Amino acid sequence: MDDYLREQFKTISSESEIIYDYSYKDGNTYITKGIADTYPCVIAHTDTVHDICEDLTVFDNTKIMFAMDMTLGTQTGIGGDDKVGIYIALEMLRSVDVIKVAFFRDEEHGCLGSAEADMNWFKDVEFVLQCDRQGYKDFVSDIYGQKLFDRSFSKAISKILTKYGKKENPQGGLTDVYQLLENGLDVCVANISCGYYRPHTDTEVIVISEVFDTRDMVLEIIDKIGGTMWKNGLYTGPYIKKKTAYESSRSFGEWNDTYEDRYNEKYKEDKSKDRWDDFYDEDREYYNQLDLETCCSVCNSEEIIYDDAQDADWCYSCDDYTNHYSNDTPNGLSIDEYEEWLTKKEKVSLSKSKLNE
Repeated sequence: MDDYLREQFKTISSESEIIYDYSYKDGNTYITKGIADTYPCVIAHTDTVHDICEDLTVFDNTKIMFAMDMTLGTQTGIGGDDKVGIYIALEMLRSVDVIKVAFFRDEEHGCLGSAEADMNWFKDVEFVLQCDRQGYKDFVSDIYGQKLFDRSFSKAISKILTKYGKKENPQGGLTDVYQLLENGLDVCVANISCGYYRPHTDTEVIVISEVFDTRDMVLEIIDKIGGTMWKNGLYTGPYIKKKTAYESSRSFGEWNDTYEDRYNEKYKEDKSKDRWDDFYDEDREYYNQLDLETCCSVCNSEEIIYDDAQDADWCYSCDDYTNHYSNDTPNGLSIDEYEEWLTKKEKVSLSKSKLNE
């Protein structure tokens, strides 16, 4: 994929006389097009979960695309996650005169590439968009309690989202834009559903019209609000979590005194300036006692988020509730096996009424 991107850059950059800058560092690709004080930015990740298939054929009936392993005669994953995102990022590089695009390695292994991103390269970006979510309608606004963008950004793009049939969704999963925030990026970012379905499975498909519509929407956002630095007024900075044996990267997290002191010092306990909105409340310590899984027990995906009402994790890959906790036994275990599992995990039993408070 890195070789492919390099060849695409050569082709695109040869099509105009605009100045480009290309760099490859730590397995990540960074491309700047044009000379400006600030740049809109689109990113994608270069890896996929599927094994390399030597005899893969992509089928296209003008509506959907899917892949077949012609040696075995069975369907296999097409890699829409995140080749659709790569396509859209390259289209922005081709269509927009002033833009930055970045491609990160090893997102599927826990955002390893973006964790080592060159943050100095991002110092002049206006906002960052990523197309790395299944389905079509979601424009992700929150990931693990972190606000990806503020109300002014939301208002600026609201009509565009409506035009393309998308809406804000506060239940995002781990992806590179979140990791960039953890690295200290303080501009508005978003992750966008882009037309691939059933990722991480052999039955993965791509809906072509939804890919094109998402591409057009990203282009319109850049056209309408580009040229302005969109600082995230709700950004709280990278939080620091206590290291526990069963730490969950996608639960509410366990904040230590270092972060608490920094937050209180910044906002002086003034609730009118509360950047956490309804997520920040005095009862959040109860969530710290939850002992949650870090990946789906069915498909091993990290794209999960805990739903306290169901006392289970919602898996975006399975499109269903998995990792059931006290309401059910996980993975179809017997009651004896389940009790043994709970003992090993030293699970803290909490009343649902107290959690709901």
